[in-house]
Amino acid sequence: MPELTYADALREALREEMLRDPRVVLMGEEIGVFEGVYKVTRGLLKEFGPGRVRDTPISEAAIAGAAVGAALGGLKPVAEIMYMDFLTICLDQIATNAGKMHFMSGGKLRFHLSSEHSTASDECMVHSIPSSFRQYSSKCLA
Repeated sequence: MPELTYADALREALREEMLRDPRVVLMGEEIGVFEGVYKVTRGLLKEFGPGRVRDTPISEAAIAGAAVGAALGGLKPVAEIMYMDFLTICLDQIATNAGKMHFMSGGKLRFHLSSEHSTASDECMVHSIPSSFRQYSSKCLA
């Protein structure tokens, strides 16, 4: 099995899922033209186009809100939050809005939302947030 950096493994996983499911979309600050701060999205804009690899404004709350809305619309968004320090800004959209929509609808509104972010200590985490709000995390393999 080849050794991959965490960024390369993430890119490979994102690409595989985008090839497999046209509903998978990426969104985040500078992930298209500049290919992300850690180059996780290198080449994906060219391969999948701006409709599926979307640069966003510098607003973590807007990224999270757009991802929640896209998920409710049937897409499978992956929201890149550049640094974990900014994840708390997203909590209102994720915990309050997304969580409340699921439970206030009696479980009828179900969706999948993922975010990718890193900490200053180079410990990376990927969270998969389906309606059950399970979380998965792993450490960087640089």
